[in-house]
Amino acid sequence: MIMIWLDLTVPFTLNILLVLPISFLGFLIEKRFTCLSYSICILYLIYRICLWIQIGSAFFTLPYANLMILTGVLHMIEGIMVWLSRHEKKEVIIAYKRNKLVGGYHIYNRWVIPLLFFYINGIYIPLAAVTVYADDTYIKEPGHKTAVMGGLILAFGIIVALLGYGAFKGVFPLDLAVICMPLLHEQLFKINQKVEDKMI
Repeated sequence: MIMIWLDLTVPFTLNILLVLPISFLGFLIEKRFTCLSYSICILYLIYRICLWIQIGSAFFTLPYANLMILTGVLHMIEGIMVWLSRHEKKEVIIAYKRNKLVGGYHIYNRWVIPLLFFYINGIYIPLAAVTVYADDTYIKEPGHKTAVMGGLILAFGIIVALLGYGAFKGVFPLDLAVICMPLLHEQLFKINQKVEDKMI
């Protein structure tokens, strides 16, 4: 509803569906590449290349700033849900780390988020997005790490949404905003490992 109030919704076109095969290809390479942070950036790079060679750019013309905002909002919701799930029971695992067997926890949560973002002929289409949070941790208090990562995911979502909104309003370069998205997402994984090392 916030997206409608801010007039950030977009008409649903076949071009939007390009996100699906790109995300699937990303999944085949590495699970985290399924995220919109990567697929939207890849599509935008293809669009810029098509513009440069002057072939097929119309096919890759998408509301990239709006999709960035959507990506940010989804991560904000995910971050909040991860934080709220910090006390849920975790699956116990055993792994070989640092030349010894250690016990840990496997964290896995999946949420279905209803969307009113796309419309056809002025009628909004109810869709759903699925967000997944998965992590293996070997610290004594996994709930604490989950809470930290939930806060970081929320912060990431806020930054991406603000970058997208800045690009939407024309006050921030879209090229830079789109490129920042996967780079910041990669930093989440690096920070996750640093948090893990610090808490062990």
